[in-house]
Amino acid sequence: MACAVFAAILASAGGALGGVATTVHNLSASGPGTIKAPGVGEVCVFCHTPHNASSTAALWNRDLPPTTYTLYSSTTLEATLKQPTGASRLCLSCHDGTTALGNLRVPPGTGPVVLGPLTGRASLGTDLSDDHPVSFVYDSALAVKQGQLADPASLPKTLPLDATKQLQCTACHDPHEDRYRKFIRMDDRGGAVCTACHKQRNWSGSTHAASRATWTGTGTNPWPGSPYTTVADNGCESCHRLHSAPRPGRLLSNAQERSVCLTCH
Repeated sequence: MACAVFAAILASAGGALGGVATTVHNLSASGPGTIKAPGVGEVCVFCHTPHNASSTAALWNRDLPPTTYTLYSSTTLEATLKQPTGASRLCLSCHDGTTALGNLRVPPGTGPVVLGPLTGRASLGTDLSDDHPVSFVYDSALAVKQGQLADPASLPKTLPLDATKQLQCTACHDPHEDRYRKFIRMDDRGGAVCTACHKQRNWSGSTHAASRATWTGTGTNPWPGSPYTTVADNGCESCHRLHSAPRPGRLLSNAQERSVCLTCH
């Protein structure tokens, strides 16, 4: 009975219980990724528990360390940033790489899990200055003030703000579904995820937005990890990185601004 109630709670919160089993967020022995706990058959336990959960939302099965993060900053930032909250804080309980993945409030029935902290590209660290900002109020006033943001009322339902109208990691990523790469909520060909919010003047119809140019294969790969091969299909990611950007201000894809251009030109 308890398991049925727990499943209903997660389903009502939008959790794709069947879908997560086939993603790298399944850290059980059946998981498809390289990080998994031998002998553990439970899938949801690495994030959720029906009893003795953290006081945060989502019946969270992890304690949130009192980490102070370095936040994003730029001269064009109009949003007011504070320390990560809500779903973003939950994501960071694994993705800041400071706490062992096996450090659960309630272990699975087989006993404590021995899994260390997340490493590699998925570990963002505690310096979030090179990552897209999160946990800020995205309302009509911000859209007007910034001047090149869509009014939040016009955002597609596939890219949801949280109940407090804050933009969290879950606006762009669905932790239970990886139909699109990196758990992105929609097909991001042509920068579709970025341009749902960012209405940059002179982008639509521009040479870069329409360019079918491909990488020559020499020098630095301008699109590491991307399945797309043209400037148009990579869209905003031809010049920007949403996470771990080499040049944090404006999230540029190269530490030197001129090199962003010279990678292709």
